[in-house]
Amino acid sequence: MQYSFDSTNGSDGNWSNADDQTTAVQFVPGDVYVRQANVPSNYRLVATIAPASQAPDTLTVTKKADGSVNVYQINVADTLEWSINGTDWTTGTGSVQDVTIPDAGATVSLRTKATASALASNIATKVFNARATAPAVPTVTKKADGSANVYEINATTTQEWSINGTTWTTGTGALQDVTIPLTGATVSLRTKATNDALSSVASTKVYAAQAGAPSTLTHQQGTTDATTKLVGMTNGQEYRVGDGSWILISADGTVDNIAATAGQVIQVRTAATANTLASATYSYTLKATDITPQ
Repeated sequence: MQYSFDSTNGSDGNWSNADDQTTAVQFVPGDVYVRQANVPSNYRLVATIAPASQAPDTLTVTKKADGSVNVYQINVADTLEWSINGTDWTTGTGSVQDVTIPDAGATVSLRTKATASALASNIATKVFNARATAPAVPTVTKKADGSANVYEINATTTQEWSINGTTWTTGTGALQDVTIPLTGATVSLRTKATNDALSSVASTKVYAAQAGAPSTLTHQQGTTDATTKLVGMTNGQEYRVGDGSWILISADGTVDNIAATAGQVIQVRTAATANTLASATYSYTLKATDITPQ
């Protein structure tokens, strides 16, 4: 068999030999004729291919709401198909489909599918550039209310932050609480993705696992009635009585005259800083003998 894409009457035009089985061809607009190679007069018009139609009117690719880095969604009819490399095409389903954009960026293309009698349409496109560089290292500061591992981050409304790399919280332009697990965490900050741009690379700040409780602390009887004292406190440690406020120690030495009553718990820990978690807590329940004057 032979075929022709430019014959006007089955006799003229250019003809090509077909394979014995299936022959792959790239159609062009116009009539498609086939004929018997050894009997050229035995020809037949098998199809008339219409020109490519206009590109689809709209290409809407929206950011997936689950925080995935480069995952977008497209919703196209089953008569359309889309591609992110111009070579591999996925048929629409009439419902939302995920589109993963590479870090290097991509052009999302949309066209009407080809049929047996019509070429695929012209292509509508939407360009996503390569991911932007990371914003500045997250500014995460220790919350001043004494909470052990609660910090604060100030991210803009165009940024988002995460402590697990999966769940992202949009900045508000004001301080937001960040609770760091005792096992530590990496605080990540990135520029949010939009419907037209990928999220940026993330910048990070690492918090190690919580340190062990202080081990050098001792407690002694106080020097006045109903007091106790802590011996071996070091700069950067803090203590509290019961559920009271934490009191930071600014110099090594002994803390005298801590007002307390028998049965109350004194807790001591290494204070959190802007870069490290508070340590585990050393706790001691006061006995009556601990607060008897010496």
